[in-house]
Amino acid sequence: MNDHDKTIEKLQRDDRIREYQENTEATKEETDAIDAVEPWLPIETKMVAGSLICGVIALIILATLIHIFILGAH
Repeated sequence: MNDHDKTIEKLQRDDRIREYQENTEATKEETDAIDAVEPWLPIETKMVAGSLICGVIALIILATLIHIFILGAH
């Protein structure tokens, strides 16, 4: 993204924030919180990957148990 695009994006974001403030009587601190972006940490990537892996493993185990005990596969 070049500097021109970034400037346009910032102006559009500022316009949205100004409109939000006018429509909701929000304070500057509240709208600053909307604009704040927190970086994604490497540990969060590991936590999300671990959660997805655990979910897939749990799904496979549950499907196997249902197949064996409820559907009566032999």
